[in-house]
Amino acid sequence: MKKTLLWAVMLLLTAASAQAQLYGGSSFEITSSNTTLKDAELYSAGNHSDIYTLSPELFYRFNDKWELGLTLSFSSVSKSVTSYAGGYTIREKSKYRSYAITPFTRYTLLSWNKFRVKLQGSAGVTLQRQGDQEDKYTLYGFNITPLLTYDLSNRFMLLANLQFFGLSYQYITSEEYKGQNFRFIYNKNIAKIGDLAVGFAYRF
Repeated sequence: MKKTLLWAVMLLLTAASAQAQLYGGSSFEITSSNTTLKDAELYSAGNHSDIYTLSPELFYRFNDKWELGLTLSFSSVSKSVTSYAGGYTIREKSKYRSYAITPFTRYTLLSWNKFRVKLQGSAGVTLQRQGDQEDKYTLYGFNITPLLTYDLSNRFMLLANLQFFGLSYQYITSEEYKGQNFRFIYNKNIAKIGDLAVGFAYRF
């Protein structure tokens, strides 16, 4: 965690010494999902989760192609599980919060007037803590996703991270569990909540 933060700060200081343009901003994301599990007629369960994420960011634009920056993400997660078994109904609710530090780089693939299509690569660390149970886990990973930007003026920029398409790798570790996951992200329903993070940036 400390090494990741130190590495990110050094990258930003290097960018500052290159007299690049400095931007600051934030993005917001809402993720909602439902899953259902059934085992013949003996057992069934429904899971629902809501995730709210605020991600302030600071980045430097070196030129028309390259940007380098750092994102701090704060998430609040609510989950509910409803189980039906043997004529009984069981409902369980849980809440937890997570924090993430994510250095990133962006490359402009296409630009037209004030509109740009970029590719964002990010790698970072996520820390999660669940309610009063003190359950904790640490997640390391990287993501590669498309990003759309639109320059409203010389100072303001709108951003939209298209999270329904890309590459993702995650390694999760806790006191009781370790595992990893590498996957190709593709969701045909591009209007699904949670597949899009929108925000803005301001040039200082």
